[in-house]
Amino acid sequence: MHQWTISARRIALAGMLCVASSASAQYAGKSAYPLGQGSAGPTAVDDQSFRLVLGFLSRFQYVKQPADEAYAAKVLQVYLRQLDPQRLFFSREDVADLEAQSSQLLASNELAMPKNIAARHAELAMQRLERAIGLLEHGVDDAAAETLDVRESYDAPFLSSQELDERWRKIVKSDWLQLRSAGKQDDDIRRLLTQRYRQFGVHVSTTDSEDAVQRFISAYAMAGGLGSRYMSPRNLVTGLLPKLGLTVVADAGGPVVRHVMAVGSDTRHAIRQGDRIVALSVDQGDMIYLDGWQSHDLATLPEGTSVHVQLRRYGVGAGGPLREATLAPVKEVPQDVASFRMVRAGKPASSVAVIGLSTFYQDFRARQGGDANYQSAARDVEQLLIRARKEGAAGVIVDLRGNAGGSATEVADVAGLFLGDQPLWRNNTEKDGTQIVTTERKAVWTGPLAVIVNGASAEAPEFFAAAIQDHRQGLIVGKPSAGAGNTANLISLRRLGSAQGDLALTLGTVYRANGENITGHGVVPDIDLAMPIQHALRQGPPLVSFDSIEAMKVTQANDLSKALPALQRKEIERTASRTARTVPIDSDALLAAWPIDLNASTTYAEADDEAAQPDDSELLNHVAAIVIDAKRELHW
Repeated sequence: MHQWTISARRIALAGMLCVASSASAQYAGKSAYPLGQGSAGPTAVDDQSFRLVLGFLSRFQYVKQPADEAYAAKVLQVYLRQLDPQRLFFSREDVADLEAQSSQLLASNELAMPKNIAARHAELAMQRLERAIGLLEHGVDDAAAETLDVRESYDAPFLSSQELDERWRKIVKSDWLQLRSAGKQDDDIRRLLTQRYRQFGVHVSTTDSEDAVQRFISAYAMAGGLGSRYMSPRNLVTGLLPKLGLTVVADAGGPVVRHVMAVGSDTRHAIRQGDRIVALSVDQGDMIYLDGWQSHDLATLPEGTSVHVQLRRYGVGAGGPLREATLAPVKEVPQDVASFRMVRAGKPASSVAVIGLSTFYQDFRARQGGDANYQSAARDVEQLLIRARKEGAAGVIVDLRGNAGGSATEVADVAGLFLGDQPLWRNNTEKDGTQIVTTERKAVWTGPLAVIVNGASAEAPEFFAAAIQDHRQGLIVGKPSAGAGNTANLISLRRLGSAQGDLALTLGTVYRANGENITGHGVVPDIDLAMPIQHALRQGPPLVSFDSIEAMKVTQANDLSKALPALQRKEIERTASRTARTVPIDSDALLAAWPIDLNASTTYAEADDEAAQPDDSELLNHVAAIVIDAKRELHW
């Protein structure tokens, strides 16, 4: 998270003072929603956590958010999508009933209504899954020519009760045909699907009961579209997945892989960036279904333990093909460090250095403690750039695919390694107004440069890419970035009494050198590149974007206006001349392949089968060729 001069302690103290009255002052009365009366009520910890979050958002967020009826309606929409991300259980009629009572959602009756809504969701889920089990008795209609659209979308509408019946019939049929294509007999299919649906039902009812309030607090923080986020202590972001060599982004539909760490070929082959982990089992035990909120801390797994995971490709929902993989926990969890490799491209072949960053890391505690050798992304990248020069690199690629953000200081310093002390971007906060961001770093590399971004590149990598693009210091290639250009402080609520969780509180927004606001727009590449992941690995309401401001005067290193058309034309020609094996499948093309056919002849071979996907080296060789072309066009 980004570090600001505003005092976190001052924010915390003021937040504690205001929370006692801020919610109750808005409403009076009790929740009218009648369902779930038997469920346990919110705890004192839940109540304190919510009131702290409410206070921070209403007092210190970049745009203040009053807890009024209009905001309650937004919170309800986000909360329902947190509970039912694939629109499988709440019907359109259920949602309409709740919308009529949304004014009671933030009532002074503490957090009763969110708890009751979750209980209703669990009830509907159990009913729906039992109906699905009933459909298994008579098998499926093999002859019917029909399709099932399995694409996920945050904005997808809730279905009517009749439409839900039909969707579930098709989901059961799809699940049945997938198992049949794997060689299972009908009796085995009934047994396996009955077990799967019942285990999922137990999962929904258990997590709804335990996590209802945590989900609601998360929905409250997200509903304003300003990027503030509440992280529950139960979010699946530590323990299990790093131990498996993965970093993830928590999502209501299940954890989504943001980055596969360099822990061996087995994990890299089995799981890709963007995969959603649906369920797991340990040492052939029962499958545990995941929704991004359950915390399964397997950090202490002994050597030799196996973890079996079920996953779906990003953007694919219920009924879509399931992949399976068995992973072994790593002995030591890899650290976030910059990676380095050399690739060759062009005729005659030239070497291009690739520097990968999954985050702009900094060991803040070590730095505060006076450790001169604290871990620093900028320091590591500087050494790698020096190494690239010594090894005769003709160009450099900075790979920011899936980069999750990081330290504001580090991203500015890394930018300075290419731009020196030039103005980079502008931060705008209520406290400090608009301030130009610079760094004292001296430029280490001013030669041919390409920066790779995709929809999972969010916040800090977007600031870096925008600065490189605005100064014409290099080419941006890939897909549009996430468009998450706000800056935040991370506040630990558990340090403020009886609360729990962390709040990423948005305190400002970033304007790039050309005056545009990054939020909601992202960084659009100079050269579009076919890549497996295009969309942002974040499900939530669209972020609010702000008007542009006056552009800064900056020195542009290269005149790309004349060279870009030629480079873009060469990229089109290069892509057209390569085989399917050497050109990555674009995620738009992948998702367009689903709806999937539902008939007995369907093999359910995935559209992005391993045989059709290039490995990472081929993609980087592709980008290296662009760097060499740019070197020639610009006489770099």
